[in-house]
Amino acid sequence: MRSQWFTVGMAISLSAATFASPIGSEMEQPWRGTDANGKAIPLDYNYGLNLDTGSNVETAVLQHPWSGSWWWTKSGSVAVRWRTALVWSADHQYKDWPSYDQSDSMTYQPFSADDLAKMSEDQIRESTSAIEKLDIVNGRADVRLWSSDPAKNGYYSNLGSVRGFVEGIVRENPKQLSYHGLCHGFSQASIWLPEPKAVVIPVTYTLSDGSTKTIRVPFGSGDLKALATYFYGQRTYTRNSNMNMIGSNEAAMNPAGFHLLLMNLTATDGKSFVVDTTPGDTVWNYPVWKFKMSTSRAYAASSSYDPNVTQAVNVATDVTYMQTSNPTQNELPEITREYGDDPSIGYDRLETHRKYSYTLELNSGGRIVGGYWNGGPQADFAWTLKKAIPFDGEYAILSKYWQAAR
Repeated sequence: MRSQWFTVGMAISLSAATFASPIGSEMEQPWRGTDANGKAIPLDYNYGLNLDTGSNVETAVLQHPWSGSWWWTKSGSVAVRWRTALVWSADHQYKDWPSYDQSDSMTYQPFSADDLAKMSEDQIRESTSAIEKLDIVNGRADVRLWSSDPAKNGYYSNLGSVRGFVEGIVRENPKQLSYHGLCHGFSQASIWLPEPKAVVIPVTYTLSDGSTKTIRVPFGSGDLKALATYFYGQRTYTRNSNMNMIGSNEAAMNPAGFHLLLMNLTATDGKSFVVDTTPGDTVWNYPVWKFKMSTSRAYAASSSYDPNVTQAVNVATDVTYMQTSNPTQNELPEITREYGDDPSIGYDRLETHRKYSYTLELNSGGRIVGGYWNGGPQADFAWTLKKAIPFDGEYAILSKYWQAAR
């Protein structure tokens, strides 16, 4: 989840009743993608409509997005160690994120290579955070690189970056701490990367006594998801040329644009995209998994916003999004099998539904030219990336070990 300062707020809003008339000097349209020659694939503005009888559509994306954590900033983001990732509620009925005061994410001392050499794989798995594991396999546990100042030399530099990010949000945006996290990074990572299976990455260190030791660092599926979530989150923090977007955070987007994305991008091309599912200042980003849609037959209509409107259809759409879960090192199938045994895992957190009701406005040729919501849930804005973001820097090692779980 994110808040309104995410610069998608710069996106040009579309009229509440039509997206045929732009607000401002530029209009942002729904998108599809490009063909093998790099040319834009045109949108079909009539697809999925049967004006005489109505229609029903049910479809899903080709690559199933996965469920993952949104890594609450107030808990320390991906610097949260697994052994402290969840704490019991006051009534001891469930586990949830630790608060900023309950978490030691900003103060714990990382392990040296000598420390790690004495630990079992299980101890390393549970006693370190995802970002620590990344530092360890990149050689950052070598005390010869350390200094008294964590910001200098090689002292777990990725951990230092995460801590700096968290401290910045705590200092500059305290009003957002109750909901600030990485749902934007989770959503895009789950679209572009297959759900990973657990792996062990070996790294060899020279210990303080001069001996060498190969340390096997176990990465759970949740570790890899966490790192991908943070990586994508940092690279989609502000709007850039690799993004497609429609709508804004200031008001619900026009449902016609939302409808065209579902029918063109998802139904036709089998691709997902990300939707802010809650109008208002806060942002809940979730990736589209599948949807069911029913449209009525066309009936005569007009619009004060667009004289070209001559008819309309009513639409009921049930969209299933992949939702965030509490932090776990397991893959999605393992989470569902464990439901009921672990109070920190709730099956209902893995997916979420929104049932939308809206009217599409059409011109005399049956082309969709606008629309309006009929109450109930509404989408704020929709966005995705034009292409995947390759892991780089010290994250590049993830490309070598990322293996699809299924």
